[in-house]
Parts: sequence; C-alpha cells; structure tokens
Amino acid sequence: MRREFAPRWHEPRGQGIRRCQAGSRWCFGVKPLYRGRTGIRRGLASQSLRRRRTRPGPARSAQYGCVRTKGPHGGAARHGRSQQHLPLGRQDRERHGQNCGAQAFRRHAVTELLTPGSWSHVLAALARAPALFCFLDYDGTLAPIAPRPEAARPLPGTADLLGRLATLPNVQVAVVSGRRAEEISSLVPASGIYYVGLHGAEILWPDGRRSLAEGIEHLARWLEQARRHLDHELSQLEGVWIEDKRYALACHVRLATETARVAAASAVRKVHDRLCAEGAPLELLEGHCVYELRMRGVHKGNAALRLLATFRADALPMYAGDDATDEDAFRVLPSNAVTIRVSACDVPTAARYRVETPETLSQLLKALVEARSSTAGSSPQTNGQ
Repeated sequence: MRREFAPRWHEPRGQGIRRCQAGSRWCFGVKPLYRGRTGIRRGLASQSLRRRRTRPGPARSAQYGCVRTKGPHGGAARHGRSQQHLPLGRQDRERHGQNCGAQAFRRHAVTELLTPGSWSHVLAALARAPALFCFLDYDGTLAPIAPRPEAARPLPGTADLLGRLATLPNVQVAVVSGRRAEEISSLVPASGIYYVGLHGAEILWPDGRRSLAEGIEHLARWLEQARRHLDHELSQLEGVWIEDKRYALACHVRLATETARVAAASAVRKVHDRLCAEGAPLELLEGHCVYELRMRGVHKGNAALRLLATFRADALPMYAGDDATDEDAFRVLPSNAVTIRVSACDVPTAARYRVETPETLSQLLKALVEARSSTAGSSPQTNGQ
C-alpha cells in the first residue's frame, strides 16, 4: 500500500481510505475511494465487497467474485479491468448486516469484557444519564442457569436490588424473559417494575395492567396441533420434555443425550415447517438447550422499544441478557445503548460489552444504584411513565 493511501489517525474508527486534491497540494477529505488494479476511483459507498468487470466475455472463476454487470461502479472501471469496493468500517458493516442474524455479523468489532476493575467508564455513563431504562433478562442473567426452569432461582437480594433501582429518580426497570409474566413477577417480586413475558408477547405494567401482543389469542389452535405432534414424536426420547406456556411451546433438551437432542431438534423443525405450510403464524426460536415455537414477529427487541417509547425521549437504554433471544434487543436498540451479553466465553454477539457471570452483573447493578443514589439530590425529577 502506498503511503499516501494509508488510513489516517483522524479518520473516525478507521473507516477506510479518503483523499481529495486541492490544486497541487494533497489534503484530506471525505470522499470514499475504490482501489482497482490500475488506480483508484471514487464512487458510492453503498455496496459490499466485490469485484466488477465491464468487458464482455466469459466471467472469471467464482473465487474472484467477478461479475459482468455494470452496476453502480461499472462506469468507473476501466475496460477489461476489475474494480474493488473497500468497505468503510462500522457504518458500512451495519448497513449490510441490519437484516442478518446475530451469528452472521458482529455489530461491534470487539466486545469489551467488563470487570469490577474495568467498568468505571460504563458506570460513569450510566450514572450521568439524565434518564435510564434498564432491561434485564432472567435465566442466566438475574438467575444462574439450572437443569430445569423451575429450579432456577434469582441471586440473593435480587428483588430488593431491582426495587431500589426502580425507586431512583428517572429510572425504570423491566425484567424481560421467555417465561410467563406472572411467573417472573412471583420470582422477582418488586414494586414499580415491568414484567415482560414470552419474549415480549405479554407485559405486566407497574400499575397492574396486562397487555398481550395483537392477534396472539388466535395462536392457541396452532399450538394445540403442535403439542399433539410433538407428544407423538418425542415420547420415546429420554430427557426431552415439553413446556406449555399457553402462547408458546418450548421443547427442553438440557437433560437429554446428544443423540436425543438432534432427534428432538429435527422433530420440532418438521412440526414447525408443516404448520407454517398450513398458514400458522409461528416461528422457531433456538435458545440454550431449548427449541421454542412462538408467534412470528414477537421478540424482546420490539418489546424493549415499545416500553422505551413510553419513557423520556432522552433515556439511555441498558440491556443485559445471556441468550440468543436477547440478540434481537441488542440489534434494534439505539446505538448509544449499553448492551451487555452475560457469557463466560467470547461468543459472537451484537452487544457492546460482556460480563462473565450473573454474579458480576449483580455487582454492576449494585454499583449503579450507589452511583445514581449519590447524584439523586441534584436530580429532583420523578420517574416518568
């Protein structure tokens, strides 16, 4: 790479190579450049990495990605030459990844590991925010993972901690889970917080109201058919069991052998495909040792956005979760949101930060309560609904 084409320190997030020419002197501008075999051409930063060829004739082998269509860059390519578009960093990556799954891309190039000795900057941002909305998953986040759902219990003092956080000025708290909302409210009883159940299909509001996703009542007959099919297909698989959540159906395989897990996954997918072909508004969700049939288009991200819209416009969202179901929220929340994946290892995620255990997250929440309590005197405003 020639020296004048190297990325410069002042380019935000190293987003590619830019230059412009003013008279006989070189200066830096904002024009994205395209590197070809014979030079550099300007063009639109609206396409992913590819090569283009404008000369008629046989296309090159697929490994070089050559295409003969002109496209947006066809006019910039020299006759018979290939032209390559260089992606311009995070903005380009988000543009092309917005419709992809969480496993297909990482919204943030590096997920930062948070520990008590390294989270001071995150804690300061949460404490300084004029308003804060905390969204917290339950299993694997507020409560350690257990072999069976009924055995999962929150860490000691969790309900009291969430209650203290919710009573702070300009702070709202919501527990978001795949369980029923009533079950979550009994496991983490605290006043003044939201309980979001079934990945957003139902919400218990702090004032006692209960709301359901539109059209979810019509899902009952499809789930009844799915239950009958799965009872027949999975009856001989040891360690596999079905949980009926009324508006969702979950197949748990945590206690099953690897062979039984594969067979259960195949059976659930077959039932899902069969019912969808008949018009069922279902989608298959694959989580930690669970395969769940739920209403299509309902997920934790949409629920978080709905609740966020009821709060202050300047509220900073914080979301912590440990499962693939939480990736929906990581992707759709605003770019300034503090998103935290709870995982012992560095897994592909759209979250900005990571903590290793629910215990570490609990320490962060306790530090957050103390930090915002110390500034509560200077912010006399009350919580908005």
